[in-house]
Order: sequence, then C-alpha cells, then structure tokens
Amino acid sequence: MNNNIEHDKMENARQAAYTEKDFSKILNGIDMVIAAKGKKVEQFNLKNKNFDNALFKVMVLGPTGNFRAPAIKKGKKLFVGFNEESYKQYL
Repeated sequence: MNNNIEHDKMENARQAAYTEKDFSKILNGIDMVIAAKGKKVEQFNLKNKNFDNALFKVMVLGPTGNFRAPAIKKGKKLFVGFNEESYKQYL
C-alpha cells in the first residue's frame, strides 16, 4: 500500500532491514533527510554536512538499530518516520 505517495522505490521493511552500516548506500545521491520521530521533525542537509551526527542517528534509527519506517526516497530527499505535515509540505 503506497497511499498514492509518489516515490522512487518501495521495499517491505520486514524483508529489507537497513542499519547504520548501510548509511552510505542509502544516502548516496541524497541531499536532504527529513526525519520525524513523534511530533519532532528534523532536517539534515547532507550537502553541507553541518549537522549533529548523534541527533541524526537518533532520528533515523529505531530501537533495533534499523532505519525507522516508513522511509521514502523521492528525488534527492529521504523521508524517515511518519509526519503527515512534512509529507504534505514536501511530497
């Protein structure tokens, strides 16, 4: 189910678990990560690399160490976690 959200690629998180070691593969070609955790939303500009790496990991990795779901890659943006307002704004 994709809820009519345009995306570049869809994978079942239960079948394809990504961890911190997969960062370089997942983030290749990504300029901006928008990560949501609860009501908190953080934007990480990967082009200038001027962000808190520890906060980045907290926002994109779940308690098991895998990327949080959902993760949506669209163009040069990666959305991690669910935040309806961010989806409306950027997708």
